[in-house]
Amino acid sequence: MSNLEFLNVMKEKLSVAGEKVVKKSGQLVDSTKLHYQISTEEGELKKKYERIGKMVYQAKCGEGELSDEINTICDDIALSLEKIGELKQRLQVVKNKKNCPHCGEEIAQDTPYCAACGCKNE
Repeated sequence: MSNLEFLNVMKEKLSVAGEKVVKKSGQLVDSTKLHYQISTEEGELKKKYERIGKMVYQAKCGEGELSDEINTICDDIALSLEKIGELKQRLQVVKNKKNCPHCGEEIAQDTPYCAACGCKNE
């Protein structure tokens, strides 16, 4: 193999490797952003649950009444849970993963069988 052929082969290999690094870097950035969004939304969800708990406790102790505000908070909780679910689905796409249809374990898209339960991945 001549030096020129060798350099062309190396150039091609480096180009392919560089493209893979760029793709993985993008996936890492997307994954990090989605993890952050999920964490933030879960923090807000926790606050909503705490508000309901405090309202119920205060009503039980005679310090207040249960109001329609609980219904509003419950509606907000439902929206937060939906948003978290959507973010987790987007994260699975970025990570090239899915849930096993049998046990729910997260597995790679192209894995033929689930490592947790042995179910065939369709």
